[in-house]
Amino acid sequence: MNVPLASVEEHEVTNHAVDEERRVHLWRYDSFISLGFGTDQALALARNGQADLAAGRRLAALGCPTQLAFRILG
Repeated sequence: MNVPLASVEEHEVTNHAVDEERRVHLWRYDSFISLGFGTDQALALARNGQADLAAGRRLAALGCPTQLAFRILG
């Protein structure tokens, strides 16, 4: 069975986009973990594309407790 080349290319592009999204999600998760957030908090923040990682870094640098930072970022 021959699969049209366009279908193969579309599949590869889709897979690449999904892989990239997973890498970004994992990177964000690891970054929030490194700032001291618990696993559940880091997961929630990583999934929330609106949670500002740079703001999280600033809050951590200022000594903001993670519970408060989570409420601010979430």
